[in-house]
Amino acid sequence: MGATVATEFALALEDPDGPYVQNTLIFALGKTILGALRELADIPYERLLPPRLHKPFAASFKLTFTRDGDKTIPIIAGSRFNCIVTNTEKIRIQRPNVRNGRSMRLFAGTLPNGAPARLALYFPSIEVRDGLRPAVAGALALHGIGTDQVLAVDNKSSEATRRAFEAVARDPAAHQRVLLLVNMGTEGWNCPSLFACALVRKLNTSNNFVLQAASRCLRQVPGNDRPARVYLTRSNRKTLENQLAETYGTSLKELDGQRPERVEKDIVLRCPDLPPLLIRKRLLRVRPRAPADRQPLRLVIPDLPAPELPKVQTWSVSETAEGVTRFQRLDAGDETLTYLAETLGHYTAAAGLAANYHLPTIEVIEALRAAYGQAPIPGHHLDALGLQIGAQRADYERYDEIIDVAVALVRAGGFDRHEGPDGPVYTARISFAKDREPLFVTPEQTPDPAAARATSFHYEGNFDSGPEREFLDWVLELLRTHPHRIDGIWFTGGLTDPAMTDLLVEYLGEDGRWHAYTPDFVIR
Repeated sequence: MGATVATEFALALEDPDGPYVQNTLIFALGKTILGALRELADIPYERLLPPRLHKPFAASFKLTFTRDGDKTIPIIAGSRFNCIVTNTEKIRIQRPNVRNGRSMRLFAGTLPNGAPARLALYFPSIEVRDGLRPAVAGALALHGIGTDQVLAVDNKSSEATRRAFEAVARDPAAHQRVLLLVNMGTEGWNCPSLFACALVRKLNTSNNFVLQAASRCLRQVPGNDRPARVYLTRSNRKTLENQLAETYGTSLKELDGQRPERVEKDIVLRCPDLPPLLIRKRLLRVRPRAPADRQPLRLVIPDLPAPELPKVQTWSVSETAEGVTRFQRLDAGDETLTYLAETLGHYTAAAGLAANYHLPTIEVIEALRAAYGQAPIPGHHLDALGLQIGAQRADYERYDEIIDVAVALVRAGGFDRHEGPDGPVYTARISFAKDREPLFVTPEQTPDPAAARATSFHYEGNFDSGPEREFLDWVLELLRTHPHRIDGIWFTGGLTDPAMTDLLVEYLGEDGRWHAYTPDFVIR
């Protein structure tokens, strides 16, 4: 039974739309069997499931045993991944509760592509986030949402967690709906299904963090008529007001009061096979110096005492005559634990030390053999041996390496593909305020459409400003009327999604973090 439940739940977590069980009811024929079934709690599920499936299963699996006389099953209505064990003879399955004609839901407005509405919470530190996670889980539980739909991401997260975070932004089928973010999800993160964000932090610097975080959920999505929500503390509200005024010349009141008319357009990718740019990149490398007079590595056995063994004491909670609760020592003396001290073979110790100091393993093995002979190496010697190696070999030099990197101006895989009469057609739906419609330009709106298509417009340009459009018109006229050695000029400022282009320039901001910048034009 445990293997069946674990397999079904794990597969349902990985493929929420698949034909897998998401709740299980187990009937016991009597109290004796009910007691035996408590072994379901002791099954080593980590031996039944691979790590990739076990971690989400362990975080979501809820095992419940009913009690005699209970009129209802003690689980959260609408929750998933419950395994309920009962000796009740009859169970009545009821429809979900409906109030005021509406099913109880946490979020409105699923997007036309099926992506569920998502919420991002921005925390100041990992410690604060982890301390508030029980409160988040409790709030979600009241709405029947399990912790499997929560994703915690920070700049120290594993590669698998980062991939899941990236999938949330681009994959409508990603099941995580509540994102707990630390130093993530600001500039460059485009998650169309983000309907709300909350800033659970106080800022001590004057960078644009509040504006960047708040803007994540303020992007118009085609087919969506639901407004976004931004939750702020009083201090952050004042900060956002200042940053909106400085950057956009607007205010929260103006944003909240206006509902501008929107225009939706399908842009067509006319040159899906545009040749990549070959960019020369300088990389900073570090390598050990190789002086001609380098001496052989020499190690000395560290003069270190063995680590002190832990001691055991027995305490208990007791209550005094005055009603005060305190701890009371039960045993008289300390009991010392005994265990075998950790020792390492020469190969194991040498492999670890060599990896840490970028040395050939054989060089470290020979030095260890010269010092220890055939004796094993105590584990508590490794740090001191590492210091000896560092003193003799930690001599490095920095140098530049120049490499050529192929950068795709456009990636067809980021667009929607349709089959046309002459082959595949790649499109993307965009939305913008009606007063910005003059900034949406096609080749047909230029003086020479054929020349414009030959030297530009790999897609229709949705410009950010009038000067950008004027610059393209000016350059196209120069290319049309003057001899040149230019293949073309392409407006790239409208493509900021990494799924659509590789042309992102990283820079180190004043806040000490790396940011991505998209150039507006490329001239080849």
